[in-house]
Amino acid sequence: MNKLNQKGFGLVEGLLIVIALSLVSGVGFYVYNSNKPKEAVKSSESKNEVKNEEKINNTQAKLPELVEYPQDVTVQSKQDVAKLTNTSDSFKEFIGSKVGTQPKYEEGCDSAFTITVRKIYKDQFAFGGQSSCGGAAIVWKKTNSAWDQAVAMQQALPCSKLKELAIPHQIVDKCYADVNSDQIIDNPL
Repeated sequence: MNKLNQKGFGLVEGLLIVIALSLVSGVGFYVYNSNKPKEAVKSSESKNEVKNEEKINNTQAKLPELVEYPQDVTVQSKQDVAKLTNTSDSFKEFIGSKVGTQPKYEEGCDSAFTITVRKIYKDQFAFGGQSSCGGAAIVWKKTNSAWDQAVAMQQALPCSKLKELAIPHQIVDKCYADVNSDQIIDNPL
């Protein structure tokens, strides 16, 4: 049998070259990642934080524009705050801070301090009340990311006061036509 003059690689030599290249590239990849600058890792972490913030914003963006409870939600303790559905965590924390961990009693009064919530509009305004031995209807307003009482009332307010406080008709629907009037009209806002 005559041997032909063969040029090139055989199967075994080709496999050895592929194995050698795989080892070199694997070791190179490992060394590169272990010596990666810390700024790149921080950049990756900050991208993850931005994604988490977007998820939170998207969750809050899914809140309904107007939440109107069929029956007032009664809150006497922090545990009762869980009854406030379809609203932001900031509002729940605000209401929870008002009632504390245990029901509160006013001095000389044996009725529990109670907050009721009836409506929440665009996570900017809320309407309800507070009572113990007396009470008032309350409008809460969110300004600079913090909730606070905007106004407490025993009866309808003048429309000029609602306009001054920018309270929309979705929260307070009726008001006095003017300060000296007994005529109640629809809130124009």
